[in-house]
Amino acid sequence: MQRTRKTLTTKSRCYCSVFGCSNYITPQISLHIFPPDPKMRKKWSDSLQMTKPIGRGMRVCSEHFVKNDFFITTEHSVRRRLKRCAVPSQKLPGDFERELEKIQTISAVNETDMLNK
Repeated sequence: MQRTRKTLTTKSRCYCSVFGCSNYITPQISLHIFPPDPKMRKKWSDSLQMTKPIGRGMRVCSEHFVKNDFFITTEHSVRRRLKRCAVPSQKLPGDFERELEKIQTISAVNETDMLNK
């Protein structure tokens, strides 16, 4: 008799702490802690427009970094790690708000067009 192994598919309890982002760990998305160096931590905080103090459990997902911000630890590893000089620069809170404004503007224009027809 052959045993079958059950695999559990549960969501990680750790989520991205960036405003407007709700990513969690998946095979495509990794989460990264804030750097311990105070200067780099400040750069991250400023870039991400953090309004709360940075806590130990806060994470930033890989979606907020460019591909060149990562390196692979070994030849056979698929784990991506951030370079020490990496600063979040993608899908920032201001970008999210601008995208939301764009959507609202398009929606209002479409609504006006529908009323004028």
